[in-house]
Amino acid sequence: MAYSDFTLEKVSAVLGITTQEADLFPKLVPLSIPSWLNETLGKRRKMMLKLG
Repeated sequence: MAYSDFTLEKVSAVLGITTQEADLFPKLVPLSIPSWLNETLGKRRKMMLKLG
């Protein structure tokens, strides 16, 4: 079976597992993106668009 054929529903049914939603990281807070990172990603994006 190809990896792309797997779904959570199929695996749960075959293996008999159940899932449960949970807040795994409740104390995480968003951080601002440093300007140097934003600039670097912008430059790389332009370069990749030119290369195709």
